[in-house]
Amino acid sequence: MVFYSINEVLEMAIQIEKSGYQFYSKSKEKTKAEKLKQLFDFLAGEELRHMEAFNEIKNRLKTTPYTLPFDWEEVKLYLKVITDSHFFTGEDKVLNLMERAKNEKELIDLAIAFEKETLLFYYEILNLVAQEETPVVLKLINEEKAHIKKLETIKGEIK
Repeated sequence: MVFYSINEVLEMAIQIEKSGYQFYSKSKEKTKAEKLKQLFDFLAGEELRHMEAFNEIKNRLKTTPYTLPFDWEEVKLYLKVITDSHFFTGEDKVLNLMERAKNEKELIDLAIAFEKETLLFYYEILNLVAQEETPVVLKLINEEKAHIKKLETIKGEIK
C-alpha cells in the first residue's frame, strides 16, 4: 500500500483550493443574483482560508516528507493523472467551463461538480495517507461537503 506524507497531501490540497478560489472569484463576477454573489464570495473566502491553513501547516512541519518506498518521479506522474481532469488541470479547466455557462443554474451545477470531484479526490487521498494523517483529510472532506450543501440550497432558490 502506498502512503503519502502530510506534505504531499497538503500540496495537492493547496492546488485544488487554489482552483476553487479562482472559480468562485470569477463566478461571483459573472452572476447577477445578489444571493449567489454572496455565496460565491463566501466560498472563495473558504477556499482561500483552506489554502492559507494548509500552507501554514505545511510551513510548520519541520521534517521532510516521510521516506517513501518508491520513486517520487513516479508519484508525481500518478498525482498528475488523478488531477488531470477538466476540473483541475485538463484542457477544459473549470474556469473555461464557467465562461461557457449560459445561466446561474449552470454555474451552480459546475460548482457542485467541482466540489464533488474534489471530494472524490480527497476520498482517494484518504485511502493513501498514513493513518495518523487521516484527521486532516477528513476535516477537509467535511468542509467540502458543507460547500455542496450550500450550493444545493441556493440552487433550489434560483429560478
